[in-house]
Amino acid sequence: MVDLYRLDPVSFDPELVRQAVAAAGGGEPLISGPLHDSAALAQSGIPSVMLFVPSIDGVSHARAEDTGEDDLAAGLESPHKLVSSLTTVR
Repeated sequence: MVDLYRLDPVSFDPELVRQAVAAAGGGEPLISGPLHDSAALAQSGIPSVMLFVPSIDGVSHARAEDTGEDDLAAGLESPHKLVSSLTTVR
């Protein structure tokens, strides 16, 4: 396999990552490669974070990508919990 294009992963705001992990119910944070809008925001100094929803069998960015209903429901609830926690802190 030959890399055609490669960028190093972008670090997100540590406090937002901590709060996103809590909102998602725990676990280890993932490190994602760049090329997402939030990575560009983070590189610009804007506190950013991403929440991921798992794909069945790990298939991502492909026609066969699918996500289970329970994971979709959690993926919709987690951003709400995160934003709610941010607005109550201030």
